Amino acid sequence: MFSHLGIGELITAYVIAGTLLLCLLLQATWSWRVKTAAIVAVSTCYVVIYASWPSILGWPTRQDLPAEFRLVAGYVQHPDRLSGEEGSIYLWATDTAKPPADGAPRAHRLPYSVELQTKVAEAGEKVKKNIPQLGKTGAGEERAGRIPLSGRQLGQQSSQLDFHDMPAPVVPEK
Repeated sequence: MFSHLGIGELITAYVIAGTLLLCLLLQATWSWRVKTAAIVAVSTCYVVIYASWPSILGWPTRQDLPAEFRLVAGYVQHPDRLSGEEGSIYLWATDTAKPPADGAPRAHRLPYSVELQTKVAEAGEKVKKNIPQLGKTGAGEERAGRIPLSGRQLGQQSSQLDFHDMPAPVVPEK
């Protein structure tokens, strides 16, 4: 019903609700300390809700990739030397550890590297040819040439990311 509302409309709704609360508080017979605490609490909620919107609206997460995932799609944003913006690689992936019904794709943002760009491009071409790709982060394995897998890990040694053709599902005999 309200899924078509944008951020502006939702923020406006919260401002109206806060204004109504403020009007009610001005008429209440409570002490000014209680009224001030209520106003601060509502204002804090605005900030928390506003900061939470990106993850709710589908912006890429900064959480680590699952140890094993199915690649749905990938997108490479190259670094821009003129503006100084660092590049990013976006992966839409489903966690293979979760049941298929819970396997909604999640967007992940990874820092740009030429090595990762090559791997994502190759895996993306296979996905376009309907060859499902299984991604593995290699968490906990000691490998050379590690790349950061999330924005929190920049400058740190982290896991290697590899893609393989997804194995064919095993169908039970009748």
